[in-house]
Amino acid sequence: MTAGLQTFDAAGRLLLDTSTYCGRFLGRVSFSASGSLVDARLTEGMPFYMTAPLTTQYDLLDVSFSGNTLIWNVGINYFGTTFTIFYGLYG
Repeated sequence: MTAGLQTFDAAGRLLLDTSTYCGRFLGRVSFSASGSLVDARLTEGMPFYMTAPLTTQYDLLDVSFSGNTLIWNVGINYFGTTFTIFYGLYG
């Protein structure tokens, strides 16, 4: 029996399949305002992140990667709320 996790976008396209990718946790960062973090290891694979508290509100928190940099922007109405990003690599 195969076990794993698959996630899909709104159009039904596969975004993540843990049976074909292996994740590697790199670190975490906690914050309450917009900022960025440089980690040279981010260029070694396909980066991913998870947030705590979990959120799907687009105006709450925006997270992106650019080369070896993890970038986050906190929505103006949520400054002062403490978030944690857990980040790593697939592959």
